[in-house]
Amino acid sequence: MDQAVRRPDVADLEALLAGAARRLPCAGHTETIGEARRPGYSGRFLKQVVSDPETFLREHWDRRVLRSPGVVPDGLFSSADGARLLSYGGLRIPEVRMVKDRGSVPNEAYMSDRALGYSRVSGVIDHHRVDRLVAQGATLLFQGVRRFWEPIDVFAAGLEGDLGAPVQATVFSTPANGSGIPKHHDLHSVFVMQLEGSRRWTYGATASGHRPSAHVDPDSILDADLTGETVLEQGDCLYIPRGTPHLAHVVPGRSSLHLTLSLRDAPTVADVTGALIAALVDDDPVWDRTVPAPADPADRELGDLLGQCLRQTLAKLAELSPADLADLGRRATQRVLSPGDEPR
Repeated sequence: MDQAVRRPDVADLEALLAGAARRLPCAGHTETIGEARRPGYSGRFLKQVVSDPETFLREHWDRRVLRSPGVVPDGLFSSADGARLLSYGGLRIPEVRMVKDRGSVPNEAYMSDRALGYSRVSGVIDHHRVDRLVAQGATLLFQGVRRFWEPIDVFAAGLEGDLGAPVQATVFSTPANGSGIPKHHDLHSVFVMQLEGSRRWTYGATASGHRPSAHVDPDSILDADLTGETVLEQGDCLYIPRGTPHLAHVVPGRSSLHLTLSLRDAPTVADVTGALIAALVDDDPVWDRTVPAPADPADRELGDLLGQCLRQTLAKLAELSPADLADLGRRATQRVLSPGDEPR
């Protein structure tokens, strides 16, 4: 981090240890952790990453890039917070990662062993080494930040409720003489929240509505021209759908601190359809039959059995109204999302 910060004192430590009692002010309301993690759509957190949630969900969700100015709440994370975390000396690989000249810096360049009683602990982040690398233009990443920074965890949990998808959080701190990560596309959609400074982004067309890993040649995505461009200032947010090639650039003379919220493992229609069918046939014994042995080269018995099962399932689906299907689909989504996962 490129600013001097006082050493933390007892009050700072007590504030961190009392994290369960802290509350996060967001656009005129407060959310406790328990409230934020209740499932279901409220829209309150979505309004702090996009200006118009209804238009976003109708026209941009999984389709197009969207910049929303001035929506990001204050107090999520700051450069001073990052410097304080580093100076405590408790972070370890892979909670911190560094990138320079659009390539990863070897872990050994910014970690060391520390004494803990009569033992040695390896992989501990050395903030002096980090500071030197940042001064040389390296970008600093705090990974899995939800595990150790409650304001971001609370916000991400609320956004999970609004979007119905797990949210992973990463903080990027880039000095004015830095670069960042090479041109790439992600297999998940992201919200880029500009916390401090500014950052210029260029991006290309979004891969047409498919999972890039399954249907689209990744090289063809990366070969696409980056024809779109925008600059994020503090408080702005950029939504980048999965399969969109993009690249972040330094704004001359400006450092940048941004938070990326990644919608990893967001359930697809195929995922939910599979879970929905599994729920429909849960009490039907025909689906519990063992698959016939491959004694018949034509596999007629297997074909007949699958045909029978699918016809019965289609008949059940035909009896459901769109509202019933939507209700079952949302329940199936919860099963796909694997309740109980740790924040990431």
